[in-house]
Amino acid sequence: MSFEDAGILCSGSSGWGFEALAEHLAQVLSVPVVHHPAKFNYVLAYDELDKIGENAWFIPYEGIHIASDKRQVARRFHTAKVSSPQTLLCADIESAQQKVLQDPSRRWCLKYPTSTGATGHRLFNAGTNIPTDWPLPIVLQEFIALARPEVYRTYCAGGEFFGWVVRRHPDVNSKDPWVAHARGAQYCDCGDIPKKAVNVATDALRATGLLQSFGCVDLLFSPSQGWVVLEVGTDGIFNHVDRDLGIPHLEHEIDLRLADAFWHRVRALGTTL
Repeated sequence: MSFEDAGILCSGSSGWGFEALAEHLAQVLSVPVVHHPAKFNYVLAYDELDKIGENAWFIPYEGIHIASDKRQVARRFHTAKVSSPQTLLCADIESAQQKVLQDPSRRWCLKYPTSTGATGHRLFNAGTNIPTDWPLPIVLQEFIALARPEVYRTYCAGGEFFGWVVRRHPDVNSKDPWVAHARGAQYCDCGDIPKKAVNVATDALRATGLLQSFGCVDLLFSPSQGWVVLEVGTDGIFNHVDRDLGIPHLEHEIDLRLADAFWHRVRALGTTL
């Protein structure tokens, strides 16, 4: 395959939301932004997904779709026995409230299934009500209280993990449990990723179909369970991985690793596309 056979696919009704990332990836991967499918694509946005061949995606559509919906992630984690906080999918608000009453020793958080940046998340108890148009089934996840709320993240490109950062609010006294970048949390470099965290992160990306392309994994350390996975993320269609880390060497490494993985796939595919 040559330069003309690959592209950053970004067009259609949601293309505007990915334009900046598309231009960045075009430079990183040395391929053009295209408005119609190439033979091999880094798919960000396109209205006619059925016209993209199954083998023409760098990040597979199934993985993109799963990562976008916490209900699907929960199902995959359960089937693959990925280490994660206990997560319940409840048919309606009444069954969710009943689950909470059955085990008063646990604390629970309610997660909006397709949100990013913790939008819509809230602590949940038997008296909690939700809007009538809340997507079903309801996602309840065990809330793991930490002395200082924090979430760790690692990255994977082409099956190789790299980077180990933590998100925390800059105020050390903050008890806001939603440590999202969009809510003011900041990234800090933590050096080498622990081996046990790599193991559970590998399980998470394998279960969601993202291990051999590109994804990130959010984890926290549970005093009772050790490293547990909260969710996974990737690029395309619904959202994209945050690159605004404030850690220049890691931002650069993401680019390098992604380019290596992308072109390794192109070379491996050769003339089969």
